[in-house]
Amino acid sequence: MDLVLYIIVAVAALTVGVLATYLFLKKRGASKLASAEAEAKQILETAIRTAETRKKEALLEAKEESLRLKNDADAEIKERRREISRQEHRLAQKEENLDGKLERMEKKEVALAEIQGSGGQDRRGRGSERDRDGQTGEDLRNDERRSEARAAR
Repeated sequence: MDLVLYIIVAVAALTVGVLATYLFLKKRGASKLASAEAEAKQILETAIRTAETRKKEALLEAKEESLRLKNDADAEIKERRREISRQEHRLAQKEENLDGKLERMEKKEVALAEIQGSGGQDRRGRGSERDRDGQTGEDLRNDERRSEARAAR
């Protein structure tokens, strides 16, 4: 009987050893699983923070680019307005010049009409086809045609 008792004790010890090993490995696996889950959670949180940071950086860059484009557009508009102002000023000067020429031409026409009305004689009683400025009637007509051509442009 001693042998049977030894066998029963051996089987019981083996069962206890297998059970203890199973429980130990199960607990160790569970802790590794928990550790892996914690590490995965930490990696996920880090990835989310990194993505949010990159998103904020991208938005900031987009705002900066938008501001730069707006400033460039404002500068271009300002330059165009300056150019339009210069052109308007030049146009006003040309208009003043044309008005002056027209006024001079009208005076010449009056003078020419006076000369033609007096029979083509100047102050000394001599016949002359020139007005006070030394221009002939043909010169006056040519000046008038040139002025009209410029005004048409």
